[in-house]
Amino acid sequence: MPRFYIDTDDGRSAVIDDDGAEYRDLASAEDEAMRALPEMAQSQHPTRNWHEIFATVRDEAGLLRFRASLALTVERVRSKRDAAEKAAA
Repeated sequence: MPRFYIDTDDGRSAVIDDDGAEYRDLASAEDEAMRALPEMAQSQHPTRNWHEIFATVRDEAGLLRFRASLALTVERVRSKRDAAEKAAA
């Protein structure tokens, strides 16, 4: 079975997979990289203003074979009532 390396980057820190894992094929490694993205997004603090997170797959030769990213925009919406309550406080 071929070995692939899945690296991730959440905008704060990049994690380089030095060990890799054996996968049936490239598509299986791609699936694993895609599963990592929502997990990474869930670990982000909801008020942090971040743009994209990435997962990449390298093969045994170190060649980049796949890249996926997930973008999320978080915005707190303030109503006029919120502003009036804050001014009254």
